[in-house]
Amino acid sequence: LYLTSTDKSGNFTLNYLAEGKYDLVALEDKNSNFYFDLPNEKIAFQDQNIDLIKDSINNETLYLFELFTALKIISTKMKTPGKVEIELNDQIENWEYKTIIKEDIKDSLIVQISESKKELTIWYPKLSMDTINLELSANQIIVDTIEIIQPKDWELEPLKNTNSKPTRGKFTLSQNKELIIPFNYLIDTFDISKISIYDTKTSIKIQQDSLISKTEFDKIKLKANWDTLQYEIEILPNAITDFNSQTNQDTIKFEFLVVEAKEPGSLTLKFEQQDSSKQYIYKIMDSQEQLVEKGISTDSLTIPVIERGVYTIQVIVDENKNLKWDTGDYKTRRQPETIISIPGTIDIKSNWETEKTINLSEFN
Repeated sequence: LYLTSTDKSGNFTLNYLAEGKYDLVALEDKNSNFYFDLPNEKIAFQDQNIDLIKDSINNETLYLFELFTALKIISTKMKTPGKVEIELNDQIENWEYKTIIKEDIKDSLIVQISESKKELTIWYPKLSMDTINLELSANQIIVDTIEIIQPKDWELEPLKNTNSKPTRGKFTLSQNKELIIPFNYLIDTFDISKISIYDTKTSIKIQQDSLISKTEFDKIKLKANWDTLQYEIEILPNAITDFNSQTNQDTIKFEFLVVEAKEPGSLTLKFEQQDSSKQYIYKIMDSQEQLVEKGISTDSLTIPVIERGVYTIQVIVDENKNLKWDTGDYKTRRQPETIISIPGTIDIKSNWETEKTINLSEFN
């Protein structure tokens, strides 16, 4: 057995190897124990053994990927009493949970799933028991169990707005967007009559009946026909009630600047030299690496409305045509399906038709 580590660029060297056949394997050793034992560690290997000849130099390239493993919980964090954040090793579909204690408190819990479907947030009120045990399932298969230990000295923080302060200037809001006001606890109800929004120059108040309002877990969202002005929002005491029957004790105030909405553009993708025996899935990602659009490629396709911004494209070679990326398997020496990251970025401009040609034969 020969071991080495990569440098910061991923390069590695193994010297003074005897002649013979070798199995070359790379591991992402996140816990530094020289074992492949975490569900989110990656692996890479060659399809066949390497045949080393005396005094020869071999150059090998390996591509790390995550093996398919059963859906598992990677981490459980309680940042504040009443809120538990759960990270999973893969997307969770058709999920459900149940309590595995005598007292059924399921109706007291609220579960929030992230857009990526890899994170769950469990909100719960202060309960009479010290420990909450939950069983999480997906597709009717038990994934894992969760033990939530309630702190003995549980003291609720006051309900407060958790907007992070802008690094400079004031909060900005696009003219066609909602004003999102986050809080430290799950919101139960709010009294819109105690929420006022003013033009800071004229002190003219937006009519409350013109405000579209809703709650979404720990957030209040407000929408209006914003003008490109500077506004101040004022939320009076006892306007907001949280999951624990707390209300905001202080007046909440902050200013925000509404800026002109960016007009969208359009994007046409042209795929050339597609292998007819395979299927290709395209993914368009924004500058924050969030998925914007996904679909099966055709010779030419147009996305008529796409927000102004900078985007990147990935293409999955869906060899078995099951509409998803499939990982590899070390035991059978099966490599994962290829993911092609198209070089460069696409700059979408307002009211502009952008066209991108992708020749897939360049990536074979």
